[in-house]
Amino acid sequence: MRAIGGSSSPGSMPENNVGEAENLTASSGEAADPPLAQRMAHWSLCRIDNPESGIGFSRNPLSNSANRVNPVFGMKLLLIDGHYYVYRSFFAIPNLSNSRGEPTNAIFGFTKTLRLMVKHLQPQLGAVVWDEGVPQKRVELQPAYKETRKEMPTPMIPQFDFIQKLTPLLGFRNISLPNTEADDLMGCYAMAACKQRRTEVVLATNDKDLYQLVGPCVKVYTTAKADLASPKDAFALLGEDQVTAKWDVPPKLIGDVLALTGDSVDNIPGIGLGRKTAAALIREFGGLEPLLANVDKVKSARTREKLANARKQILQNRKMVDLDCHLELPVAIKDLQIEPDYPALIAALEKCEFKSLLQEVRDEATRAGAAAQGNLL
Repeated sequence: MRAIGGSSSPGSMPENNVGEAENLTASSGEAADPPLAQRMAHWSLCRIDNPESGIGFSRNPLSNSANRVNPVFGMKLLLIDGHYYVYRSFFAIPNLSNSRGEPTNAIFGFTKTLRLMVKHLQPQLGAVVWDEGVPQKRVELQPAYKETRKEMPTPMIPQFDFIQKLTPLLGFRNISLPNTEADDLMGCYAMAACKQRRTEVVLATNDKDLYQLVGPCVKVYTTAKADLASPKDAFALLGEDQVTAKWDVPPKLIGDVLALTGDSVDNIPGIGLGRKTAAALIREFGGLEPLLANVDKVKSARTREKLANARKQILQNRKMVDLDCHLELPVAIKDLQIEPDYPALIAALEKCEFKSLLQEVRDEATRAGAAAQGNLL
């Protein structure tokens, strides 16, 4: 469900934990990590001055000429699940540090991944959305919600702070609200954007709840090998057909499936049904409500008993997985233009000592500067 949130880590690696991150260390030129105590003793890395400053490019300077925007749409909004990609990068790229022994694996992976998304998707608008606590209403419904989450690994803590300061330099706004989970906020932005004419939304996430939003103007970005149409593909955009095939139900019924299965990642109890069985029931009866109204018609006596005994739990679970898409947007969609601050970004990456990545950004800054100057002539 709300995978990778707050200041806690997943119990296990996310299902598409490697993807494009699996080979990111090859070009980093980083030294192997010294002992943890030495790495953490002198962390001077997370200082970035004026993180909100920007150059103000009129278009995304990371994009090449091959525009991937669907002709039906005029703008593309990329919404990134921040915590998920920080954790994914941290675990996918071990043993990366600078010459001072400061761990940089999550920073490197996160930076490369965001830049790769921009290359793949070429969005005009974008934001990285962060968890900032848990909504009180979910805790009141289920006090044990997310109690099983582990604390953030110690070497990740300073990197997490650095990444949040680095994000605006990469051109993306940081977005969060107190006592709000990222999936709810991403849902609010997606729904608001879809109401605007000719805006396409791409969700970069592994959060099960957000698959409920997939529709004509919303897709999910993934690099998981199981989701790629061909092994040669670098990424996939999952639309309604792909999500239906993945979940065995249409996107609008995914919440009904989760109400039956629960979610061990967020400590939401299931009723003893697997996802395949739950999906088959939801498909057969057309949804959770008609299923619960016709439990006596379920073929399996054991399943009938589970459904009858856990009715209250099922209804509670359905509320838990429901996205709250009625929040006020903290930043207007029109203000989410992707505008990298190259001078500040280069200065920040120099502290990390990313050799090839740093050169890529420097070359890109030179090209963007020349393009911007040409536009003024």
